[in-house]
Amino acid sequence: MLVAVCGIADLVWDFGAKATAHELMRKAYCKLQGRWADLSLSEVDAETAAISSDDPGHIESLRWPSHNDTLRSEGYLEHLKKLSWRERLFDAIA
Repeated sequence: MLVAVCGIADLVWDFGAKATAHELMRKAYCKLQGRWADLSLSEVDAETAAISSDDPGHIESLRWPSHNDTLRSEGYLEHLKKLSWRERLFDAIA
């Protein structure tokens, strides 16, 4: 049953294509980072925006758990966001 659910989820959300797109974006950012010294800030911003325009999106249920993890690691516990049940579930899985 779990295999069938995972297969259907992969068909619906196409995880492989998103992983490939993220890897291509990572490589483009790395190339841009190597040229930062030769570019103005506005050129870096423009190229960053162009790379980001192809972003396949995020799993929204992981955004706030990730944000909270960063806050915890930096010691800002008073700024943690209360997570929904779905966000807690995805946080536990991830």
